[in-house]
Amino acid sequence: MADLKMNDAYSSASQAISAMASKLSAMGKKIPRSRARSAGTEQYSGLVNNVKSNLGPVGKISTNFMGSTRYEPGGTHMGTDYAARMGTPVPAYAGGTVTESVTGKQHGDSGYGNYIKILDDNGREWRYSHLEKDFVPIVGTRVQTGQEIGTVGATGSTYSASKTYDPNNPDTWGSHLDLRIYDTYKKYFLNPQKYI
Repeated sequence: MADLKMNDAYSSASQAISAMASKLSAMGKKIPRSRARSAGTEQYSGLVNNVKSNLGPVGKISTNFMGSTRYEPGGTHMGTDYAARMGTPVPAYAGGTVTESVTGKQHGDSGYGNYIKILDDNGREWRYSHLEKDFVPIVGTRVQTGQEIGTVGATGSTYSASKTYDPNNPDTWGSHLDLRIYDTYKKYFLNPQKYI
């Protein structure tokens, strides 16, 4: 029943956006659209939800969105990994409110290590994982786009594909930011590369 209501709400919103797009088009205005890939499907993020931060990534992509990984159920990575040196500042790519903050994790612990979840003003949920330091540990904290929210780390399940693992050498731990975005319905993951 909830899915039916959500589908009706989505359909109504899509119709409203299409009507607005037609009116703007008739006025000669360009209509920006950004496509978001999610779980093998493609959908438009709409007129309001296509805001791009233009901050750029914290490092080089080491695992693409929907790429192969040994740590994900089914072997498909639902975020984008950005390899960077430990301590590299991590900005909030979208302003919003902290909804979850996990700290105290170490390298080798299972899961995503230290992470922050932020609900942006458009209803998308951003998760910044494997952080070394978390500067916004209090749920309910409001953050601005571009604000430093943590630093790149290697907490949780991380590994380096290019270096032999040495438990005494953090350079071999595979420090990176795992960035994931849930859509406004918390149903699909969106490609972070299209939003930063």
